Amino acid sequence: GSCTVLQSVGSAYYSVNLSVGTPPQEFRVVADTGSDYVIVPSCLCQKNDGCHHPGERCFTGGKRSKTFSVSTTTKDEPYLFALTFGSGTIQTVFTTDTAKVGDVQAFLKDSLLLMLDDSELDIQGSFEGILGLGIPGVTLVDGTVALTQQHSAGRKPYFEPKSFLESAGVKRFSVCFDDSESTGALRLDPPATSTPSIESVSQYHWMVNLAGVRAGDFTIEGVQSAGLIPDSGTTFILAPTRHLHAMYAGLCDSWSRCSARTTSLTSVALKAALFEEVLWDCESWLSTTEEGILELPELHFEVTSSTGKSQVVTLTPWSYVYGASEAGDPSRTVCRLAFGALDFESGEKDMDVFILGMPLFYQYSVQYDLHATPPSVSFNSVSGSCSCAADASLIGRSGTSRAHKLRSVQGKPRVPHLGKL
Repeated sequence: GSCTVLQSVGSAYYSVNLSVGTPPQEFRVVADTGSDYVIVPSCLCQKNDGCHHPGERCFTGGKRSKTFSVSTTTKDEPYLFALTFGSGTIQTVFTTDTAKVGDVQAFLKDSLLLMLDDSELDIQGSFEGILGLGIPGVTLVDGTVALTQQHSAGRKPYFEPKSFLESAGVKRFSVCFDDSESTGALRLDPPATSTPSIESVSQYHWMVNLAGVRAGDFTIEGVQSAGLIPDSGTTFILAPTRHLHAMYAGLCDSWSRCSARTTSLTSVALKAALFEEVLWDCESWLSTTEEGILELPELHFEVTSSTGKSQVVTLTPWSYVYGASEAGDPSRTVCRLAFGALDFESGEKDMDVFILGMPLFYQYSVQYDLHATPPSVSFNSVSGSCSCAADASLIGRSGTSRAHKLRSVQGKPRVPHLGKL
């Protein structure tokens, strides 16, 4: 297999080096298991004042790449496509060219999206595109409105785009992050792991069945018919608001520093608010305890398959808490939760959705199997460093060395866009 180094961008997302065209033009793009396409900025975007993010490189096709062509409709017109993310909408055009990640190359027939306008994209710093690592086949099912309408009408679409993974013939891949080194690893076709493979229950996302959530010693009630999405391109952990409050309350009740102040509190919302308050003031107690941030309880997510396989994915407070500097005289360090609300309703499936973003990938090397039927996911606990120099089968990470060191998030958090389940 091939291993490519991932680089942290403000601890808001991780990027990977992508080469496009012949000869190759280089880009640093988001490694995103929640997206389906390969996207890079066209130089026409900057020329026409459609791209406004400083320092980003752009792609020149016809004049520089001998393998480039623009994909066209039956009327011989370029096929334009508006693509929406959680951070905004971009305008793109379908094209064809080669792309390479590490040692793996693909010919993206009608499957390279060139960005023509990113003025509605709300991100900080440069944005050089996306390497979509989403579940296979989504581009054929979801696609554009026009492509979908043609499929439903029984007509052959203009073309059928494929992901980089499908085009390159990649059977499986894994992703993990190492915050202490600001790097990570994207492995293409690594050895299969020995941990249980949990099948995906969605045709649009890498999503597994979530059977239960436990915050410290307390089981969160009402987590039924839920789905868990392991998404490398999302910065935080996202969950329905009512479950977020219940998790905070459970963590408070399981943490003596917080529970000692809840004797008169019965409301879940009040306990949740108290938990955030005690955590916020971490500078007053963090250095006084031997355990540091690890004195907080762990979070546990039980994922299951239809064949009876199950696994409990555990996140330590080192992964779900981060430090931030609060302005003042003097300034001080405060602790924040790497959580956000996701109140998503789908007309197709009545289910709660939890998204485990970057905190998951700090503690697990998540392996995605494209060729399993249906496609599946496995969670492999990381031991030591997550790097291309480390062994591909990483197990049993210990968090003791991270008791006092807080993670930081400097860039604007990335959020997902869920269209369908």
